[in-house]
Amino acid sequence: MQTSTAIRNYLVHTTGIQLGFLTDQNFDMLPLYLLHRFEMVEGTLFNKSVIFAIDKGLVKLTPYDIKRSMETIFNKLMKPVIYCTPAISSTERNRLMQYGVQFIIIGKQMFYRSF
Repeated sequence: MQTSTAIRNYLVHTTGIQLGFLTDQNFDMLPLYLLHRFEMVEGTLFNKSVIFAIDKGLVKLTPYDIKRSMETIFNKLMKPVIYCTPAISSTERNRLMQYGVQFIIIGKQMFYRSF
């Protein structure tokens, strides 16, 4: 949950947006491999319900793996998904933007294409 706090603080500091996280959300309908890779947190951003998929860092993921994971989460939950990570290389960041993956690099950068 420390990562959720870091995301909230980063968004408040950079944009002034107060992010609301919802509690007691059930993500049991997601495949186990996704629950192993990501901490899922539902929240509201710009008055829209979104899923923050926070990378646990247990598995090294390529940008394509991240793209496919975000698509699967979206298709199962039917809500926009934002990939969150503390660090990523510039090459991987550029590839995520090419793929259209929304992301937050905590404390450094954010990319939202649908907001």
